Amino acid sequence: MRRKAYGKRRVNWFPLLLLTPLLVIMVIFFVVPLSRSVVISFFHFSGPGTFDSSQLTIQNYKDFLSSPFYLGILRRTFMMSLIVTILCVAIGYPVSYYMMQLSGRKQQIYMFCYLAPWLINVVVKAFGWTLILSPAGYINTILLNLGIIQTPLHLMYNDFSMIVGLTQGEMVFAVMPILASLVSMDPELRSAAADLGASRVKTFMRITLPLSLPGIVAGSVFVFTMSMAAYTTPALLGGVKVRVMSYIAYQQNTSTLNFPFGSAVSVILVIFTIVVVQVYMRAMASGKRKVIFR
Repeated sequence: MRRKAYGKRRVNWFPLLLLTPLLVIMVIFFVVPLSRSVVISFFHFSGPGTFDSSQLTIQNYKDFLSSPFYLGILRRTFMMSLIVTILCVAIGYPVSYYMMQLSGRKQQIYMFCYLAPWLINVVVKAFGWTLILSPAGYINTILLNLGIIQTPLHLMYNDFSMIVGLTQGEMVFAVMPILASLVSMDPELRSAAADLGASRVKTFMRITLPLSLPGIVAGSVFVFTMSMAAYTTPALLGGVKVRVMSYIAYQQNTSTLNFPFGSAVSVILVIFTIVVVQVYMRAMASGKRKVIFR
């Protein structure tokens, strides 16, 4: 008979050591500031830059949730993020599907073309869109010279300009997960469907699209969360008249110096985003689609 080994099981600490720098950064720059914002949001505002921490209150949350103005800003932020997410997935999926069919060299070139804009600073990209969408920009200049319009179109400082800027800036976060999901798919499945007489459309609807749902979900979550928290692009392309949640939080913390209310706005934005993402992920991974996400 073989003797059973009762020695202690050795723990591999190497992966934890590799994650330590990331964990430290996350704690210092994410967990601590967010926790501080949660605490300050329950303090009473006593003056610009000051607050009373002796007594906790939920008045800051009441002021936000009872105000049609702030609820309208939350609604606009959600609708803008939803539209940007839909556009990024709708445009990014055909791009990813086309890139999947390319050879290694061509696929790398196309991937670089989609990654290149993301490497440019977001401020530079936003100012680039002002040259295109402004009343004296390229679009209005061309349309005026062709006689199609008589007065410049209002393409700047509205929801349209923010959606355009965010869609272009965050497209890569939809393309990459979808492409990864399509590339990891077994090509023999599509070949088997074709051998059984399925058309290309039916093969796509019954095999390719369902199996690429994890990539679609991951890409849409990335784009939605980043759009909800975006500040620079909405501030530069939307202006002060078209406000979003991040702009309100920034304004309260830097202009009016109402730290408790600004913190409450930030906390509401985080909670709302988490709830929407959780509901969406549960809905996508339920029913017949559950087996795909295992």
